[in-house]
Amino acid sequence: MMNPELVSKLREANVILITDTCPMVSPIFNGLGIRSTATPSSKAMFYLPRLVNVNAMPCSIEDCLEGVLNNT
Repeated sequence: MMNPELVSKLREANVILITDTCPMVSPIFNGLGIRSTATPSSKAMFYLPRLVNVNAMPCSIEDCLEGVLNNT
């Protein structure tokens, strides 16, 4: 479970948190019009562009969160 304070900060920054589902089999990307994402998952890096036409960029969890919270 994620830290509630962190979740609140991320939502304030308009971050969409996807939990408890595999994005490859979920309509979440198409329904939200997402065209690119950052992920710490090499598996997601491989499959997202091929299966759901979403560009995936490598990013550690720490770097992803820091970038979002600092608008970088």
